[in-house]
Amino acid sequence: MRHHLSAVVVLAGLIVTAVSPSSVLASGILLPPTDPCLNKAPQNVNFSKVPRTYIFTGTCNLMQTRLAVNVDVPWTGVGTYDPATGKAAEDIIVPPPTISQPSRPYGRFLATMHCAADPWLDANVKCDQVVASSNPPANAYPPNAYGRYAAGVVTQVIAAISSARRPYTAQMNDSNRQQIMAQYQSFRIQEGMRNAERSKQLRPAFKP
Repeated sequence: MRHHLSAVVVLAGLIVTAVSPSSVLASGILLPPTDPCLNKAPQNVNFSKVPRTYIFTGTCNLMQTRLAVNVDVPWTGVGTYDPATGKAAEDIIVPPPTISQPSRPYGRFLATMHCAADPWLDANVKCDQVVASSNPPANAYPPNAYGRYAAGVVTQVIAAISSARRPYTAQMNDSNRQQIMAQYQSFRIQEGMRNAERSKQLRPAFKP
């Protein structure tokens, strides 16, 4: 059962601030998205291959569910977008601790959707055919305090992705999006220069 609780709290950490489950359950309301995992710019992007790829890494300050104390948890996220088909996909992973490390949250979150424009570049595009899932799902938890807390967080995570109609990592601030856009514009300029050079090489030599 510890594994179930740990997995979902990772997803919580990607959306909400780590807090005591008892305080959440007492109010019946989950906290708004204020976690430091939000608004991360990707550490690596690749526009030269299809699908385009956005790679995120970072740490979240989350809560250990049993002890209600905070712990820094690493996470990675990979987002992809295919301009030809409009398919966007996202895979967020927090690896489990090694056997020598204290127990801490970990888990996986997946999402796919169809977007008319690249959601990591376009701040306004709304996607459709959104499918978001967590491992384990919300209905996998026992009917106790921690189970209800975990199930509530999973429900909030799925609802947040579905209501935004965007990948989670694409919901970033303007500054970080401008960084990605600058990289994309640089790629477009370089690609244009490469295409011009290839076209020049393919033209037949002028014969007077």
